[in-house]
Amino acid sequence: MKKNKILAFVFLLVFTFSLNVPAYAAVQESHQISSYSINALPASNGRIAVEFSVVANYQMAQIGAESIVIYENEGTYWQYVKTFTQSDSGMTRSNAFNYGNTIYYSGTPGREYRVSVTIFAKDSSGSSDSRSESFYVTVV
Repeated sequence: MKKNKILAFVFLLVFTFSLNVPAYAAVQESHQISSYSINALPASNGRIAVEFSVVANYQMAQIGAESIVIYENEGTYWQYVKTFTQSDSGMTRSNAFNYGNTIYYSGTPGREYRVSVTIFAKDSSGSSDSRSESFYVTVV
């Protein structure tokens, strides 16, 4: 009886570990983005400078910033104020290996903003990869 329980337990372990193998194959790293940088900082005249740069491993159909979303601190909550999308001027480049730019937002001096930036690279087959970062900026 004890031998049967041990065999059943071993069989269950083998079965359980065999189920995990396909899950590993589903977790793959994207190969579109080689490197990137994102930053948001106060600029002159009450503006926020949002800097981004994306480098791909091969030529992309579209590369750059997918979105920049800005919220203003209202004390107890963050109020949405502006979104720049990939269709806005200066956000992306087509048929390129890399792209970088600085997008400016005019804020109110002394106010704090949360800036969420998503960069991306999409190849000609439609495969894409993205990275996101958020920053807190007080406008001067």
